[in-house]
Amino acid sequence: MNRFLILFIPLLLLTVTDLYSQSMVDYTTKVSDTCWRVDYYVRRGPLFRIESYKDKKKTIAHGRFAFYDDDGWVDSTGFYVNGERNGTWHYYNDKGKLYLSREYNRDVVVSEKKHERVPGSKKEPLKEGEKEAEFTGGLFIWRLYLQKSLRYPREAINARIGGEVRVAFLVDTTGAVQDTWVFRSAEQSLDKESMRLIEVSPSWTPAQQNGRKVKSYKIQPITYKTPK
Repeated sequence: MNRFLILFIPLLLLTVTDLYSQSMVDYTTKVSDTCWRVDYYVRRGPLFRIESYKDKKKTIAHGRFAFYDDDGWVDSTGFYVNGERNGTWHYYNDKGKLYLSREYNRDVVVSEKKHERVPGSKKEPLKEGEKEAEFTGGLFIWRLYLQKSLRYPREAINARIGGEVRVAFLVDTTGAVQDTWVFRSAEQSLDKESMRLIEVSPSWTPAQQNGRKVKSYKIQPITYKTPK
């Protein structure tokens, strides 16, 4: 009996590990000479996590990390610097609403802030001297750009995969788009196309605060409807 258990337990563990590896697929992208990003996806499904490393061998965590729930919504995200958490990490609920921020210094939490909003409350109005970043030409031209430039991935069409992708991106003080990442994931080919749309978009008009140009984040939803 004991011999049977000794043989059976390792076999069970091996089977579970094999099933896990078969359900996941990873994609490695060289962002720069000092940044390699690895995207882990559920096979034919949404993102599971994003990791960034300083080296190709993936030994030194360096850059954005993000973790996602089963529906593809970001759960938490922030940056590593030389293997340690640094700066602000954001934590979201299952609808993508920010509820907690933590400030890290060399892997140690130095401060924490809870974000509480009344359900159904409207967005706070802009104050005098404040202005959101907007696409040059306005909202209508931006929507026109998205409609004309979007290319529904052939692999997603063949597999009849659709859904909503949300891309977060930064508009810097010159109006250039930077730091694009998936806020809500649908599937790898759809996420990739959504990222491409944002990354190659023409310039924006930067946000303003107290009359001065400032960096600001935007989140753009892009919906893919499977052909009938």
